[in-house]
Amino acid sequence: MECVESGGINLCKQWTRDVVDPKNVPDNKDGQKWEYDTEMLNNILKESVKNNELKKETPIDLLTNIIICQLYGMMTCWCMSDGKFEPLDWTEKFCVFQVKLIFRPYII
Repeated sequence: MECVESGGINLCKQWTRDVVDPKNVPDNKDGQKWEYDTEMLNNILKESVKNNELKKETPIDLLTNIIICQLYGMMTCWCMSDGKFEPLDWTEKFCVFQVKLIFRPYII
């Protein structure tokens, strides 16, 4: 989120437009940004299970989608509020409260 915020709200708005309507952006991997991000986070969580950091019954797909949706939602809220919503502040709150709670049952 730091990278998103440091790029500025106008860049975030442009990126959001581009990924929502990828056919207008030739270098957007055919609109596969969602797939790319979910696969990357999914692999991180799978590695955590493999490294015995998370339990084998960790719902990897569910946690991946929850986290990605929250982060994309924060970016969208930032754009919609024209900068009044602060992504870094809310990302920290999300990590402290929600991420901590949703991972608690699965941490070894």
